[in-house]
Amino acid sequence: MIAPSSDPDFLRAVVARGARHGDDPVCVHRTPLVMSRAEAHRWRRLLPKMFRLLRRVRNRLLSDLERGPESLAARIGTPLDALEWARIDPGFPDVAPLARLDAYVVAGVPRFLALNAESPAGMA
Repeated sequence: MIAPSSDPDFLRAVVARGARHGDDPVCVHRTPLVMSRAEAHRWRRLLPKMFRLLRRVRNRLLSDLERGPESLAARIGTPLDALEWARIDPGFPDVAPLARLDAYVVAGVPRFLALNAESPAGMA
C-alpha cells in the first residue's frame, strides 16, 4: 500500500519526474494504483474475456432492432430514437474503440461498474 503524498507540490513533482502528456501530469491522484506483476497478468487474461462478452452483448442488442419497442434494446431502456442510430454501421468491428471500462477490486476479485462509451467520457 502506498501512503498518500503530503507534498503540496505533488503535481509539479509528477511533471518534473517525466510522468506527463505534453505539459500536463499523467497521474493526478496522490495515491496511484500500483499492482504486482501477478495482478497485471490476471487483468491481461480477464480483459479480453470481458471484451468478448461485451461484443456478444452488443451483437445480441443489435440482432433484433427491427422489433422496435419489443426489441431487447428498447426493453432495457434504450430510447426508440436511439435505436435508429444503433442501426448505422460505425465502420469498425469493435464494441467501442474509445470506451473505458470502470472497475474496482474487492478481496482480489474484479468488479465491473460501468462501460463508458459515450463522448466525451469515452474519449478521455
